[in-house]
Amino acid sequence: MIAPIAESPNNVLVVSDRVEIRSTLAHGLLQMYDVWTQSTALGATTLLHRESFGAVLTTESLQGGSGRSLLRFVRWFASDTQRFIISKRKPMGLDQDMRSGLIHGWFPDPLDLADVKMELEQSIGSRTLHPSEESIAATHFFECYLMQ
Repeated sequence: MIAPIAESPNNVLVVSDRVEIRSTLAHGLLQMYDVWTQSTALGATTLLHRESFGAVLTTESLQGGSGRSLLRFVRWFASDTQRFIISKRKPMGLDQDMRSGLIHGWFPDPLDLADVKMELEQSIGSRTLHPSEESIAATHFFECYLMQ
């Protein structure tokens, strides 16, 4: 196994097959984090081998996999990464998954961006981008978006 790169708390990975969730979180968190997006669990695991993340947010259901399966991989591969699940209703077994450390939190869909920001701030901290970095971060998001 290749060891992941040292954790980068300013990197946040959003995994969802729903464009509106990826774009809402990417645009909403851009001021505080380097946001990476993937639409599949396979794309996310590939990215996790190359980059490190302070947090991974995923929808419960994913095309070609499940959010929980992805979070199990993240716990095994990068155990210090905070793991969150997004779903319309409180997922079955969430309390047990939180006690076991598989999941650190749940965000109801539709998302309340203020709640997501507050939870991430408490979990991994944040940073404020210098104005010149904002355009670099926006370009990075756009490039990641085009690759999907």
